[in-house]
Amino acid sequence: MATLSSNNLFQSWELSRQEYLTGSILTNLQIQCIQNQVAQAMQQKTLLKFNPDNIIAYAQQEAELQGQIIALQFLLSTSEEAARELDPGLESRVNITPRETPPEESGSLFPPLLASTSVDSTPDLFN
Repeated sequence: MATLSSNNLFQSWELSRQEYLTGSILTNLQIQCIQNQVAQAMQQKTLLKFNPDNIIAYAQQEAELQGQIIALQFLLSTSEEAARELDPGLESRVNITPRETPPEESGSLFPPLLASTSVDSTPDLFN
């Protein structure tokens, strides 16, 4: 069961591997909303106007939008990876394109101890 961690200055939770994976999976509606947010940020990024008189403002706006896009895509990717790990047969039942590169070659989205531990076990990192 998730417990409040006292190991850092920010609020965080100690989770079992199963809790982490299950908590990472987004609902279809959440995925759709996040995809809309990604599309909106990408559109805003393409509409940015470069002003040679204020290069720093342009760079800051572009960096902010790029950060939003990366963070939102991370949530989507983490959800998809967690769903695949919890249900390896998922790809054959729904329209999910198989990965071209296995997670172990491309780098897992989960913390190192989490990525190398089976679902039934609980790594020290989360207990």
